[in-house]
Amino acid sequence: MKWNFLIVEDDKVYAMKLSSWLKEYDGEIELCETAERGAHVVATKQPTIVFLDNKLPKLDGREVVRYYKELSPKTVIIMMSTAFTIEDISESKENGADFLFDKLDTDKDDIGDILDVVESSKGSEQNFWNLWPRKKS
Repeated sequence: MKWNFLIVEDDKVYAMKLSSWLKEYDGEIELCETAERGAHVVATKQPTIVFLDNKLPKLDGREVVRYYKELSPKTVIIMMSTAFTIEDISESKENGADFLFDKLDTDKDDIGDILDVVESSKGSEQNFWNLWPRKKS
């Protein structure tokens, strides 16, 4: 599968870390620091996956999920944060987020698992959440 990734993240260090994990996959990676710039990329490039930070300078990620989905309905939107509240999770899912992850508890292998699930769910009626492998303790 040819990937087209968009990372919307104002933390440059984390954006570069995530970008380095994604480089081993066949695809393009674009970085944006604001939700507004990300909206332009979503509208023009229709990325396969958007990794969207929940806390951005002007807008929270959860506020723009619905707009990104309107711009590109087939794009998978993955919310990321270091501190999700129950309200964040509920509102993000309600607005169309396909998945959420904790940046402090996610590593390169988890990103690979996420991409596997996205690939296997394409063209499927199965819910992304039902395909996600549960971590073993």
